[in-house]
Amino acid sequence: LERGARDRRLVSAGGDKAPAADRPDAASARDWPGNAVNRRLTLRAARPADARRLSEIARAAKAHWDYPAAWLAAWRDDLRITPEDICRDRVVIAVLNGSIVGFCALKADDARTQVEHLWVDPPAMGAGVGRRLLEDALACCRDRGVSRLRVVSDPHAAGFYRRHGAFGIGEVASTPAPRRLPVLEFNLDDGANPPAE
Repeated sequence: LERGARDRRLVSAGGDKAPAADRPDAASARDWPGNAVNRRLTLRAARPADARRLSEIARAAKAHWDYPAAWLAAWRDDLRITPEDICRDRVVIAVLNGSIVGFCALKADDARTQVEHLWVDPPAMGAGVGRRLLEDALACCRDRGVSRLRVVSDPHAAGFYRRHGAFGIGEVASTPAPRRLPVLEFNLDDGANPPAE
């Protein structure tokens, strides 16, 4: 991705309150047959008006892992998605049965391209939403000639990225200390093999 590159299909919309159609319904996506979910799941570019709903999903997904309330409070700003984030980064949302159920944000600068966020609403976990979002992000990077895609992952999500071809390259410090986060990369060069971990 070029610096500041984003999907040019983004459409600006005023306000940041999620429309009623984008709020989750009561049915869990896990209860649907996989092929039904795949047929109904669509991806689209996020709009600035989606910011509040995306923040809700990020916070709910993080809380799903039963982190202490004090930790979740400390991470609240990190899990806030702003309209400016959506305008700056490439943010794609997953819509299932009329509801936003997940999103992925790619951030690019001169040094690297990184998965800044990839979150799935807990009722939709296990239905292939994260996989579809990741596949879309990897395809976008390949189309733009990106050779490596980096992820600083929640420890609970590292296995998901590894199952889809990422390999570990290290760790970074997190909060609260001494918590550390795994850093993974996807090698997107054609024919390249990731190094053994």
